Amino acid sequence: MALLDVTNVSLAFGGVKALSEISFAVNEGEIFSIIGPNGAGKTSLFNVVGGVYIPDQGEVHFAGDNLRDLSPAKRAARGIQRTFQNLQTLQSMTVLENVMVGMHLRQSSGFISALLGLPRIHEENEFAVRASMEFLKTLNLEHLSRQQAGTLPYGAQKRLEIARALAAQPKLLLLDEPAAGLNPQETIEMAEVIRRIAKQGTTVLLVEHDMRLVMDVSDRVFVLNFGRALACGTAKQVSSNPEVIEAYLGVETPEENSRAAVN
Repeated sequence: MALLDVTNVSLAFGGVKALSEISFAVNEGEIFSIIGPNGAGKTSLFNVVGGVYIPDQGEVHFAGDNLRDLSPAKRAARGIQRTFQNLQTLQSMTVLENVMVGMHLRQSSGFISALLGLPRIHEENEFAVRASMEFLKTLNLEHLSRQQAGTLPYGAQKRLEIARALAAQPKLLLLDEPAAGLNPQETIEMAEVIRRIAKQGTTVLLVEHDMRLVMDVSDRVFVLNFGRALACGTAKQVSSNPEVIEAYLGVETPEENSRAAVN
């Protein structure tokens, strides 16, 4: 059984179709990427899976359960976490504190226990520090644990967001444009991070414009165009699909070819 199963999902805004009968399944441990031109519906689809949008039609199942009536917070508690294209780090807190914030979904002690300073609170805090450091190691950030998040380079802040999401121990991690704004070396490092996350057992759903990264890390690639499914397959299958090449990469017209030959 697939970990994530999206079936016949449609979504419209003011009569404009953002998604039309989209279906796909993501297997446990897979890196599954969604690509397409600007306006293809990638973000809308991400927001349907995350619970920001309720589809007009269709269903989203996660680990066998229908998510339709669950808020983003409840989906997060079920094991779905996401990052955003725009940085969401807590700038005035340390790197370690940022990751510890992400662990709150997995901590059992409540406000009263914290107020009374019960031993369980101290035990949980000690565990949170140790576990957070492990997540920072996964993202190559452990040496920056005491540094204020707002002082980190942009690429390091991107990785910090992922570390914080991983701290909630998700079964499914939604990565929204993790390579946006990164330089070539940082993009290579991000690809290594994504592969490491999947290898450690977290399923990854990726939306990304950087085709080199997508083709490098993905087990399968799902292509959208104008809100419709265009293709799904391995990176090799998708990159050689004529419809994908035309819709996403563009094709040269005979006139363009003749001009190129002349020049």
